[in-house]
Amino acid sequence: KIKQMAVDEVSKQTGRTLLVEGSVSPKLGLKPSVVIEDISLSNPSWAKNPQLITAQSLTLSAHLLPLLNKRLEISDITINNATIALESSKKGSKSWEFKSPETKKDTTVTDIANTDNAVKSPDGSAVDLSINQINLNDSTLLYVDHAEGTSQTLNISSLAVNGFNGTSVESATLKGQYNHADLNLKAKLNGQLLGLDGSLSDNGATIKINGSMEIASQSFDVNVNANADQLKKLQKLVGQKGDDQTSLSVQTKVSGTQDMISFSNLQAVYGDTHVDGAGSLNLSKSKPYIKATLAVAQLEVKDKTSASAASTTSSDAPAAADASKSEPLFPIDLLRAFDADIK
Repeated sequence: KIKQMAVDEVSKQTGRTLLVEGSVSPKLGLKPSVVIEDISLSNPSWAKNPQLITAQSLTLSAHLLPLLNKRLEISDITINNATIALESSKKGSKSWEFKSPETKKDTTVTDIANTDNAVKSPDGSAVDLSINQINLNDSTLLYVDHAEGTSQTLNISSLAVNGFNGTSVESATLKGQYNHADLNLKAKLNGQLLGLDGSLSDNGATIKINGSMEIASQSFDVNVNANADQLKKLQKLVGQKGDDQTSLSVQTKVSGTQDMISFSNLQAVYGDTHVDGAGSLNLSKSKPYIKATLAVAQLEVKDKTSASAASTTSSDAPAAADASKSEPLFPIDLLRAFDADIK
C-alpha cells in the first residue's frame, strides 16, 4: 500500500513513471525511516536513456517533532549504486524538468522545494522543507546534449551534501572521476551564487579552480591554475586531442560568461617561454576571437614542419635539432584555431 501511494504521488507531481521493483522496509519511531530497493524514475519519451534515475537502494529518514512547527526536516537521504541520466533536447527541453499532468507547467527539483511548490500540511498551509544530509555513493552521472551531439560521464565515488533547504547548501563534497581523471570538488550554494574549490588531475596534468558562479546568468569569477609536464596531457584532461610534449604552467584569474571570457594576472610558462598579461576570449563568433596584451620574455614561433624541413637541407642539422629541444616551439598549432589581436 505504501509503495503504491508513493508511485501514484510521484506520477501526479512529475508526470513520470516511478517503479519500485524491490522491497519497501519502513521503520517507525520519533525518527522514522524507510529503505526502498531497486527504484527508478523515467525520463521523457524523447530522451536517449529511458530512465532519469535508477538506484539499487534509497534510504530516507526524518524527524517528526519539527512537524509541530510546520517544518519537514529530513535527517538524511542515502542513495547507493545509482545512474542519473540528464539530457537536453535539440529544442531546449531538459529531462530534469517535470511537467505535472495537473498544472501542465515545467518544474525542477529546486522549484518543488520553493514556497509555491512546498509540501502542504493538512490545513493547506506550506511546510518548510530542509534536508540535513544527502549522500550519493558509487554512482554514475551522465549528461547528453542532443543539440551539440555531445555526452559526458562523471563517476561518483562519494557525494555528501549538507544543509539543503531548497535555495542554499551549506557544503557539498564530491570525489570521483571525470574522463578517467581524478576529480575532487567542494562547493556551497547561497541562493543563485555557487562557490567552488576543486581540482582535476591525471597522469602529470592538473587543473585547479577556486571562485564562484552565478547560476541564473551562468557568469563566473574564478582563479585557475593549470600545470602539465606535457601539453598533450592537459589537452586530454579537458577532452581535446594533441601531441605537443612541451611543458606548460598557467596561472590566471578568469571571469565572464560562456560567450565572453576575460582573463587577468596571466602568468604562463610554455617550455622556456614566459608570458604575462591580460585579455579576453569571445566565443560567440564562428571562430573564437582573442584580444590580449602580453609581455613575452622569450618567444620563438615556428611550425614543427619547417624545423624538420630545415634539418634536411642544412649541414648543421644536428645542432638545429638540439636547439629545438632546448628551446621548445610556441604552440602555433593551437593559435590557428583562433582569430587574434595580440599586442
